[in-house]
Order: sequence, then C-alpha cells, then structure tokens
Amino acid sequence: MTFYRIMKKKAKTKDNENKVFIYSNACERRSIDAKKICTYITNQGYEIVNDPKYANYIILVTCGFVESVSDRCLELIKEFQEYNAELIVAGCLVDIIPDKVKQVFDGRMIPTKNLDSIDDIFKDAALKFSNLDDEHTMWYNFDRGSVILVFKSIVKEFLVLRRMHNWVKENTLKKLFGENFDKTFPFNRIYPEKESYCISISRGCIHNCSYCAIRKAVGKLKSKPLDQCIKEFKIGLSEGHTHFVLEADDVGHYGIDIKSSLPELLDTMTNIDGDYIIELKNFHPMWIIRYADEFEKILKRKKLKIILLSIQSGNDRILKLMRRSYKINDLITTMSRLKNADPDLKLGVHLMVGFPSETNDEFNDTLKLFDKVQLDFGSIFSFSSQEGTDADAMEPKLTKSEMRKRMRHALKFLRKKNYFAWYSGINESISFYKK
Repeated sequence: MTFYRIMKKKAKTKDNENKVFIYSNACERRSIDAKKICTYITNQGYEIVNDPKYANYIILVTCGFVESVSDRCLELIKEFQEYNAELIVAGCLVDIIPDKVKQVFDGRMIPTKNLDSIDDIFKDAALKFSNLDDEHTMWYNFDRGSVILVFKSIVKEFLVLRRMHNWVKENTLKKLFGENFDKTFPFNRIYPEKESYCISISRGCIHNCSYCAIRKAVGKLKSKPLDQCIKEFKIGLSEGHTHFVLEADDVGHYGIDIKSSLPELLDTMTNIDGDYIIELKNFHPMWIIRYADEFEKILKRKKLKIILLSIQSGNDRILKLMRRSYKINDLITTMSRLKNADPDLKLGVHLMVGFPSETNDEFNDTLKLFDKVQLDFGSIFSFSSQEGTDADAMEPKLTKSEMRKRMRHALKFLRKKNYFAWYSGINESISFYKK
C-alpha cells in the first residue's frame, strides 16, 4: 500500500482552492517537462502542494517505455482518481496505449507532443506555455512517506548542507563505491541532479525501432536553434554550473531539421572557455559512427566526458529485427576510437535481453561487448512487448522464465567482470557501473 493510499482517507484542509499536486512517473526528459509545468502553474498564481489530499488539481506525468512502467502508471491513475480533485493525465502514456488509458480514465489529458494544450485547461493563463523558457532541472516528487525524498528536499533547501552533501559524495562515497556510483539505482535516487544543468536540445524522434512506441508520443523531430542552445549553456556557466547534460529523445539527430548537427553544437560549446564537462544522454549509436571523425576532435578538448548509448544488442541479426541501422563491429571500432581520443571518457549503455527469437548465443553476443570495449555504466532491460509495435507481433517470444534466467546470468557475468550490479524487479532491469 502506497503512502498516498494510506493518507487519502484523511480529511482535507478547509482551503485547497487553486492548489496543484504534481507527480511524475516518467523519464528524465518528461521530468524536465514536469518542472516546466510546475513553473507554468505557479506563474498563474496556483500553489504547488506536496500532498494530493490538499489539492484541487492533480497532474500525473506518465511513461510508456516498457509494460511494467505502463502498468504502474495505470495504477497511479486509478489511485489519484480517488481524491477529491480533478486528475489531469500528462505524458507519453496518453498516446502509447490510449485504449487502456480510456478504460480507467475519461478526464482531461496533456500529450507529450502537445504540451501547449495545457492552456486549454488553465484558460486564464497570463503567460502561455509555449512562451515559457525550458527548464534546466528535473521535477522530483516529494513523498513524506519516503525518508530519501525528505532528506533530498532538506538538503536542497540549505546551501551549507548541499556543500557538505557534495563533499561526502566526492571524498568518501566515490572512494568506497567507485566514480560512477551515482549514475545507477539506488544511488541515483539520492543524487539525481548530480549538480547538473540540463539543456533540452530537441524534441521528437525520426527513428522507427520495431520495439519502441515512444515515437507515437513524442512526434516529429524539432531541434532547438543552435544559438538558443548556446545561450542557455552560457547562462548555466554564468550561474556557476560545471556539469551540463544535453537531453533529447535522441541527442544524435539534433539539427538535421535545421541544417545543423550535433557535432556543430558540441564544437561551438567546447570552444567556450570554462571549467565544465558535458554529458550526452539517449544517443542512438548510428550517429556516433557517422560523426566519429568530428567526435575524435571534440573529445581531445577534454570537455565531453560522458556518453550514454542505446546499443540494445550485440548481435547483428537482432539489431536488424529491431531496425537499428548499424553493425556491431562498426560500433565497437568507433567506441574504441573515442576511448583512445580521451581515455577518461565514460561510456554508458542501454542493453536489452529477450527480444523475440533471440537465441542464447545471440544473448551471449551482447555480453561479449564487455570483452571488446570498456563500458563504464548502464542498464540491461528485459524485453517488454508494447501494443502497437511491430515487435509485439514477432514470434517466437521468450518466456518470462527464460528472460529471468538470462537476467540472472547477466547479473552474475557483470559481477565477475568487476562491476557493481544489481537487479530491480520494479523495472525488470539490471543497473551496473564499473568499480
């Protein structure tokens, strides 16, 4: 039973007019959207509350990345409807599994690809949603039933505590658990911001991966003008930030709709003086192969330090079924080139186990990646069929039992390779980082 389900029967305060509770069960990109929604709401004179029983609006930001997360979002929709408040469902679930959402909810919704429709709900808004600047930090839920979130909230409020917190992290925890400990669960629940300044460089996706339904939710590619990205970067520098995260549904295809490119953006950024590092999130591997020469040059400036690649599989047949347009040997060669350009570069990966028809040998091809290139951190997910995708119709599908067997094998394999690694039943995934 969740904290909210326990508390919802208690009486509300007498004055909860114009109060909004925001809850995000979504990825980092959508959590940045949730933060922008928070700014929009407060600009209209609404108060953000930390408990849904005090609200007259509840905004739930959802995700449909895998079936287990979708199911959790559907449960949250049911839970939040039991409060004496209007529930507004936002995020990707709205477009990924619309029929299932309609089975449990008939209220107002805000799709990810049309966040501006929030103006149709808050019609007296003095400042339209589209006129707001993007946020540079993520929204974090506050749950008074969670010790971690209470701790995190207190630390964020006081500068002295933040400095002590960061000192302990840099001088004690990293020595105990390794340089990358804060990138994976459960530490990323305590250190989610990593003192980072997020810049959303584009929205939407041009790919058509057979297993992914996210494209339906995020729409077509729309890159932010390069000058605007640089402006936001310079603002972050002026505010004293040193860790910059470039966010997008795929950072690699930035600029192709505006006659620019990710290398052009990174070249401009990394030529700006300052003590900072840049991290790339959600990078389709095809782009790192295409831009290998440019990346080698940029990496030698020692500013681009972290890249997270969505590799998914180490086997060419499976990659072809996934409609991932690269060959694994080309990717390994490119990653090795980039590591040679800057040995301090941290490469993270997302991998998938149990894609339809994947044999045990093909699964082992994915694990062999760890023998061929230094991978520093990442996640391994069990394949989850999402309705409406081509992979949903592919056969034969692996049984749950076989996928759990492979995940156990992967966990044991990683630990033997000197990684911190652990399994999360919530997302059916393994998180790992190099010791």
